[in-house]
Amino acid sequence: MKHLPTVTKFLAILGVFGLFVIGSTIYVTTEMRGLTAGFEHVNATAGTAALDITTANQALDGAEADIEWLLIDTTNSGIQGALGKLATNRKKFDALMVGAEKAVPQQADVLTSLQTRGDTLLNASCAQSIKLGAAAATPAEVTASQKEFLSHCLPGFPSLINDLAAVRDSSRKQVGNDQAILDSAAGKTIFTTFALVLVSLIVILVCGFFVVQAWIVSPIKGLQKTMGDLAGGNLRAVVAGIERRDEIGGMARAVQIFKDAGLEKQRLEEDAKAAAAQMDAERVANEAARAETAAQQRRVVDSVAAGLVKLSGGDLMFRLTEAFS
Repeated sequence: MKHLPTVTKFLAILGVFGLFVIGSTIYVTTEMRGLTAGFEHVNATAGTAALDITTANQALDGAEADIEWLLIDTTNSGIQGALGKLATNRKKFDALMVGAEKAVPQQADVLTSLQTRGDTLLNASCAQSIKLGAAAATPAEVTASQKEFLSHCLPGFPSLINDLAAVRDSSRKQVGNDQAILDSAAGKTIFTTFALVLVSLIVILVCGFFVVQAWIVSPIKGLQKTMGDLAGGNLRAVVAGIERRDEIGGMARAVQIFKDAGLEKQRLEEDAKAAAAQMDAERVANEAARAETAAQQRRVVDSVAAGLVKLSGGDLMFRLTEAFS
């Protein structure tokens, strides 16, 4: 790992954390899908059955009201309207009961029995009342149809409606129980997810701390100490990490260059001192040689001057006897 760039090391740490996150996400997604499927199943079974039974019960109530209206209104339009609504509520009742049976097959026998009772009530028990009500034109005929309704048709509605309500309440209770179980599972999933994320975060932070400490902080502190030693003049300090191929290695090599530059500067200073000493010796020798040359020149000049003085005095026999270099 020490040969990998620092960015790659951080990416590796983030990658490990990402794996934890992905694992947690997969777990949460799987659990949530299961919970969603559970809620959808509840809604599609007991929930749908409860709704269908409730609406079927309302349709049965509507059919009763249609029959009652049929026994009151003697106008042709009123009679036809009541018969049309009655037919619609019959079809609606049967369709909703069939839907409830499909939603909860385990209760199909009970629902089929209730549907049969409803059909028998509307098509048989109330058939005479409907027939008389549709044909009633005089007060006496209306009274006769109402008596028929009160005797043979109306008594069947309360018990059937109550039985439908009982089955509906049972379905609603089942929905409540199933939703309570799913809510409990959802709570456990949320807690488990939170725990997984928290634990993974703690693990990543602790591991990341020690990894960064080992991979980055410690090497940088070592280089810092080495640079302090070099700046203090200790050019024998060993630069660690030169062989690394990451940023730390680049810094170590830069420090090594600084050290080599210091050693080279030290060598150059020593060479400069030696050269200066040699130049001083040569300067002294040159000055001595120049002084000797000047002295010789003065002797020559003095001798020539003396000879010229003799000659100018008429001493033509004067000779220069001193040898010159």
